[in-house]
Amino acid sequence: MNFIYICNKCNINLCPLCKYKHDKNHNIINYNDKNYICKKHNDRYIKYCKECKENICFLCTNEHKDHNMIELLNIIPNNNELLKEMEKMKEIINKFKSNIEEIKKVLNKVLNNVEIYYKIFNNIINNYNNINRNYEIYYNLNEIKNGNNNIINDINIIINENNINNKIENIIDIYYKIIRIKKTKIYENGDKYIGEFINELKDGKGLLYYNKNNEKKRNRYEGDFKDDKIEGKGIIHWNNGDKYEGYLKDDIKEGKGIYYWNNGDRYEGDFRDNKQEGKGIYYGNNGDRYEGDWKDDKKLGKGIFYYNDGDRYEGDWKDDKREGKGIYYWNNGDRYEGDWKDDKREGKGIMFWNDGDKYEGDWKDGKYEGKGIYYWNNGDRYEGYWKDDKKEGKGIYYYNNGDREMGDYLDDNKIGIHAKLNINDEVTQQKY
Repeated sequence: MNFIYICNKCNINLCPLCKYKHDKNHNIINYNDKNYICKKHNDRYIKYCKECKENICFLCTNEHKDHNMIELLNIIPNNNELLKEMEKMKEIINKFKSNIEEIKKVLNKVLNNVEIYYKIFNNIINNYNNINRNYEIYYNLNEIKNGNNNIINDINIIINENNINNKIENIIDIYYKIIRIKKTKIYENGDKYIGEFINELKDGKGLLYYNKNNEKKRNRYEGDFKDDKIEGKGIIHWNNGDKYEGYLKDDIKEGKGIYYWNNGDRYEGDFRDNKQEGKGIYYGNNGDRYEGDWKDDKKLGKGIFYYNDGDRYEGDWKDDKREGKGIYYWNNGDRYEGDWKDDKREGKGIMFWNDGDKYEGDWKDGKYEGKGIYYWNNGDRYEGYWKDDKKEGKGIYYYNNGDREMGDYLDDNKIGIHAKLNINDEVTQQKY
């Protein structure tokens, strides 16, 4: 069972079952209380740094490695006492051997892999038999015994209740706690690992220093390992100063995380298959910020981009560019609502100026092009064709006094014969 409580009076760890049996008058604290969790690494405190006068978790120990640290729980094993307890535990495990067929049947239903877990229980027995030749396992076992208040009780309860199917996870948990050891290992390629092992494989909490010439250009990793691979929660430091904090699977970014670039940029959000994918926020070192959807390390889907000058875009993105429907707000009060393509206004859209002018119609490459209507704030308006932000082709100009003028335009200038009708429909013509 997991230790999630601590008795301040007895100075021992407690699992939920031990807490239930423990003296109700003692001061028992839940490990999950925020006061007992490292805010930096979201892990439980295990030691106290006398120089810094603060509690520290496993990952913090590297930062305090030259300091005077003490265990939060002083659980130094008593060899003679432990040997007696070990003999009792060996007897209990022998009872497991007699029930192994029943255990195998249950495990076959649950995991469809009887032989693996049959070996697990044999390994437990072998580890106990070799206890005098492996002090690290011996010491870890003593920690479990003291911290769990009585590991024998846990095993006995599993047997006596005859409810093995519901206790399989507890059995495996006990097994892994027994065989996990802490040590330092230097590999042939120059990598150095300091942390927990199971059967010579990195498993649990650890710190891995990479050799200088590694292909991934990493400096170090601190966090969780499983089956000799980086998996769980951890921090990767690259040689160039980049850093990732979050979840990993099979040595790649997967799940929630934060990536820090050495230039000051930062991404917080979802990762999938080592790339930014899902929901996330990108903070640029210049003050820009994007909040929205990502895929394959690029902005894709819905999102809002806040520019450092106060401008803002809300809408669709594709391949890291504005594309689809969206609204752009300028810091001076101007606004565009409509279609985008390749980061530019293209398609149908409306442009609102802060002085009251408005254009509604076709756009191409960020400019009026095609058919559209321009409304001036004085009441005039033009309906017709445009090219490169200028009137070009046939169009009608409506004056605020009721007159209107029809004709052709080129490069924003009148050409040919224009017919002008006044409010009484009287026609005058003029050639340009």
